Amino acid sequence: MVIENKSIAIVGGGPGGLILARLLQLKGANVKVYERDINKDARVIGSPLDMHEESGLAALRKANLLDEFKKNFRPGADKMGTNCKLIVLSKQGWEELSRTIVGWDNIKNKMVQICMFQKTRKGPVISQDATTRYVEFLENHPSLANRIPLVYIASYLGVTEQSLSRIRKNIR
Repeated sequence: MVIENKSIAIVGGGPGGLILARLLQLKGANVKVYERDINKDARVIGSPLDMHEESGLAALRKANLLDEFKKNFRPGADKMGTNCKLIVLSKQGWEELSRTIVGWDNIKNKMVQICMFQKTRKGPVISQDATTRYVEFLENHPSLANRIPLVYIASYLGVTEQSLSRIRKNIR
């Protein structure tokens, strides 16, 4: 379909709408973006975008906007996660640690207590709505909210990323 000289309306001036507008402009379309907010300061900015190489960054590159994006994105936003390593031990491995590391049994008991506490959080998934669970998460773990990708927070709360995005938007 030829879009040159066509008039196209895009509803939403978020990253997706603006990148689409730019791509259409590059193809010769007359584009108008409609956004409900009067300006960029009309609402509180949320968490950093999760721009994947094969989708968001590829679209920015195709729209010739990647350099401009890099000039304006929050430094470190691409490294928000905390590095960690998962180690899975067999029962024999646990027992070996108990014989080798002084105080390991106390550490193990503390981990079991934490795991048991985590099991109790499954109750709220049934008895509380998602907004309440998110607000409680923010109250209980304020230092984690900006360090963990939203996909993991959504999983922890038992909601989809889209639902968490709506919740975050509505509680501002």
